[in-house]
Amino acid sequence: MDAPTTSAPTHVREHAPWWSPSWLAIAAILLLAVPFLYPAFPPMVDLPAHMARYRVAIDLAHSPELQRYFGYHWRLISNLGVDLLVVPLGKLIGLEPAIKLIVMALPVLTGLGLLGIARAAYGRVPLSFWFALPLCLSSPLLFGFVNFVLGAALSLLVFAAWLRRRSPWLLALVGPPLMIVHLYGWAMLGLMVAGAVLGEGLAERRRPGPLARDLFRATWPLASALLLVPFLARSDQNPFESWFNWNDKIAWAIGVFRDRWGLLDILSAVAVLLAIILGWRRLPMKPALAGPAVLLIVAGLVLPYKVMGSAFADMRLYPYAFAFFVLAVDFGQVAPRVAARLAAVGVALVLVRVGTVTASNVVGAREQASMLSALDRLPLGTRLATIVGQACNDVWQQQRHAHLGSMITVRRMGFSNDQWPATGINPLERRYRPPNFFDSDPSELVQGRACVLSWNIDDALTKLPRASFDYVMLITTETPAPGSLSGLTPVWRDARSTLYRVDPANR
Repeated sequence: MDAPTTSAPTHVREHAPWWSPSWLAIAAILLLAVPFLYPAFPPMVDLPAHMARYRVAIDLAHSPELQRYFGYHWRLISNLGVDLLVVPLGKLIGLEPAIKLIVMALPVLTGLGLLGIARAAYGRVPLSFWFALPLCLSSPLLFGFVNFVLGAALSLLVFAAWLRRRSPWLLALVGPPLMIVHLYGWAMLGLMVAGAVLGEGLAERRRPGPLARDLFRATWPLASALLLVPFLARSDQNPFESWFNWNDKIAWAIGVFRDRWGLLDILSAVAVLLAIILGWRRLPMKPALAGPAVLLIVAGLVLPYKVMGSAFADMRLYPYAFAFFVLAVDFGQVAPRVAARLAAVGVALVLVRVGTVTASNVVGAREQASMLSALDRLPLGTRLATIVGQACNDVWQQQRHAHLGSMITVRRMGFSNDQWPATGINPLERRYRPPNFFDSDPSELVQGRACVLSWNIDDALTKLPRASFDYVMLITTETPAPGSLSGLTPVWRDARSTLYRVDPANR
């Protein structure tokens, strides 16, 4: 590793390379918002369920329908980032436009954070930035982990500022708000700061004692966030679940771009991984960036699948670890002609990911528009049971419609069976509790008969408490056995879904 630096490089070419102007980097960062321009709301996996919670927060006080099904209790938790933004913005311009603006801002903020870090480490826009930028459109964003992505983006922006001035006061001030936005935002910032100090210390061969002191001095200001701990709401769930599933952890290394088209997503990941592997083998590293990369990937490997009820707790860190890994590679010693070609590959990768996610969102939005046209005609306060099929032969494609049922809450003030049972750390209270597990997620998910993990469509329909619901929507499920549809009358269908009315005699 080379010596740490936050100033301009000593070797400057006579002409700045074509990929280094700041305006070009800013233009590329703004391009990251394009995939979310077309849809009325972004068709992201978990987002409709989050939007249902926001609808309750905004309209509970004057909606008798919502009051029948839900309560909402503001409490101090480490997962409130978008909630705090969307409630005032939603009251001003409407919930769906507000969430669209916020989601468009998330990859842009992430890109600005990566740009700030790159410029702090190199004094310019380095070639490696173009291989890191596509990771702003990674799987955690497409899953709809909006509070997490906001917390991660803010942590990147703060780390960029800290890398320039190393101010302990900055860390002390931002620690508590980052903890409130999302626990991971605060934790990631701690890993970044600790990694930078460790990377530089190891590069300079500092002795363990002085290095430990430097590490403590750099990170202790973040302990200001711990002052909130006595006031944070407690979860009643198992805090950690499913440790060291190595098959899944390895799969997510290739799945950082997982979306719809496996070949394009995997080839994009391979391009980034090749830049990392070849760069780390043959080129010098920036210690202040290499250290955070190592700590973030170690944290991802050590963390379990679930933390306090939040799934995919480990894989969420992978895109950010990979971004640091590739940013750490100093391409300054590469021949100009080779560097220009590599930069072209990086820019092309940005365009490919923007185009791929845009096309995927267009497909998802059009599919959902058809289904929403049926939901929009249902009465206010409708109790809707949604059952979404998971295919046996397509394990790659994101389940974009998994929480579409929550749009009955967003648009018709109704109830759906796909909210998360995260009591204690979720401000949403579920007052309506249908039996047979149909009160919450994952009751909406069924698998094909050939690969069933929880239940198939016939099992779910047999156990469906018909008296607790007014309508049932089947989305991409296998064809049910005729006997399973007893008491249900089809009232609408399209190529992927069917809406049934529960016969009055069964309510």
